Amino acid sequence: MSKIVTRLLEIAESMTAKNRKQALPATPAVEVEPVAAAAQEECHLYEHRIISVEEDAINRIIKAQLRNHWLFYSVTFEFEPNNKVYLGIITTLGNVITVEFSIEDLWFDDYATGFSIKLNMSDVDMGGFILNTLVHSLGNWSLSLLGTFFNPFEIGDDGSTMRFEKKGIIRFDLAPDSPIRRLIPWPARTAEAKGPALLINAKTEQSALQLEYYAFRDEVETHNVQDIPVKTSWVRSVDMAAALLLPIGVWISFVILHHYLPAETIEFSFSTYFLISLGILCISFIVMNIPRYIYMYFDSRKKWQSVFVHNNIKIQMRKLQRRITIQQASLKKNGVQNDEKCQANIRDLLLQIRDKRFLAQRLRIADEDRDRKQKVKFIIAYIVCTLLEWILLIR
Repeated sequence: MSKIVTRLLEIAESMTAKNRKQALPATPAVEVEPVAAAAQEECHLYEHRIISVEEDAINRIIKAQLRNHWLFYSVTFEFEPNNKVYLGIITTLGNVITVEFSIEDLWFDDYATGFSIKLNMSDVDMGGFILNTLVHSLGNWSLSLLGTFFNPFEIGDDGSTMRFEKKGIIRFDLAPDSPIRRLIPWPARTAEAKGPALLINAKTEQSALQLEYYAFRDEVETHNVQDIPVKTSWVRSVDMAAALLLPIGVWISFVILHHYLPAETIEFSFSTYFLISLGILCISFIVMNIPRYIYMYFDSRKKWQSVFVHNNIKIQMRKLQRRITIQQASLKKNGVQNDEKCQANIRDLLLQIRDKRFLAQRLRIADEDRDRKQKVKFIIAYIVCTLLEWILLIR
C-alpha cells in the first residue's frame, strides 16, 4: 500500500512541477455567452458542444424508475439559476420532504465520473416540527461524524460511492456505466474520434441544466497506476468499534475511578485521593502513549505530504479552468472558431485538468484506505493502554 501511495505522490509532484507556459491572448476575462444546444463549433482538434438537459426529461425518467417503489412515491428536480437545485420527495407514507442544494462540481471523462453538491441541513424541510428540529440541530454534525468514520458509502451494485466531506460537501464517485450517465443526452461520435469525451462546467438555468461537452479526435496519453483497493472488508468491519470507543472509554474510566468517588454524602465533592489518582492516571496515560505518538509522527509524514499535494492540485485545477474560460472568451470575441493555436491551448489545459483530477481521486482513495488501517492500530493501542493502566491501579 505504501508503495502505491509513493508512486502516486511521485506522479502528482512531477505533474504539478511542470511549467507549461501557454501563449494567452491579452484579453480581459469576460463571460462566455451561451451557445445553442445543437450548435457545433468548427474545430479540428476537438468537438465542442453545449448540452442542455431539461428537468422534465429527468423527472420522467426518474418517475419510470421509481414506479411501484416501496418508499418513494414521487421524486422531482427543479433547476434554478446560479446552480441551485430543489429536490421534492413524496414518500408512500405521505411525508413531503424538500431539499435545496447547489451543484459545486461535475466532471465526466474516461478516467472518472463524479459530481459534488453542497447541502446545508438547515435548508431541508422534513414536513414536521420534530423532524425539522432534529435535522437542523444534528444534521451537519451527524454528516461530518459519519464521513469521519464510514467514508466511503457504497451506493448501488456497480461500485459507485458517496463521501461526506467538510462544509456540507457530498461527493459522488460513479462507476463508468452508472445509470446517472443515461440521464444525459451524449452526442453520437464519429468513427474517426479516438480520444476521450469530457463533460464539464455544469450551469443551471430556469428549468434546464447546461453542460459543456468536449470530444477529442486524437488519442491522448493515459496513466496506468496499480489498482488501489477502494475498501478493505476486514478493516471496514472495525469502523463501528471506532464509533463505540468513546463510550467504552468512559465506562472503563468509571470502573477504575468509582472507588475514589465520595459516596458518603449526596453533595458531590472532589477528594484529595481522587485528584491524586486522576493525576496519576493522566501522567501514566501520556507516558504509555509516547511510543504511539512517535510512531504516529513518522507514519503521518506521508499523509501530510499527500494532503499538501492534493491541495496544490485543487488550486492548479481552478487556475486552469479560469484560463480555459479566458481562451474561450477570446475565440468568441475574435469571431475565429478555428484558430489552431488557441484550440491547442484549450485542449492542453483540459487534458491537464483531466490528469490532475485522476491523480487527486487516486490519492484520496489511498489516503482513506491508509487512514482506516491506522484507525485500527489506534483502537488497539488505546485498549491496551487502558487495560495496562487498570492493572497498574488495582495493584
